[in-house]
Amino acid sequence: MDRQTKIVDLTYLKSMSEGNDELIKEMIDIFKKQIPEFLTEMNSFYEQGKFESLGALAHKAKSSVYIMGMSDLAAKLKDFELLAKKGEKQETYPNYIKEFEKSCAAAIDELDQLFS
Repeated sequence: MDRQTKIVDLTYLKSMSEGNDELIKEMIDIFKKQIPEFLTEMNSFYEQGKFESLGALAHKAKSSVYIMGMSDLAAKLKDFELLAKKGEKQETYPNYIKEFEKSCAAAIDELDQLFS
């Protein structure tokens, strides 16, 4: 119970890479580089009212978090994608972005601990 809930599940990544540790590390590095870029773009698209672009970006981000085994966040990003592409419930967008930021920061911390 002293161990916090795991955020990432690398089962899919390990399977996809056939256990190639170098490829796994490379995919994790890409993920860690993408997250700040996604966040900057999400906030920018939201502020500019570019909701269709925001939805497309949520779709792209969903793939990245899914590879890291973050299926709950991937499902939320799918919801966000569909809403944003239609421009519906715009008042909820900041919450989706905040959740993405918080979950990914925790995931990166966990990955750093696993691979330090």
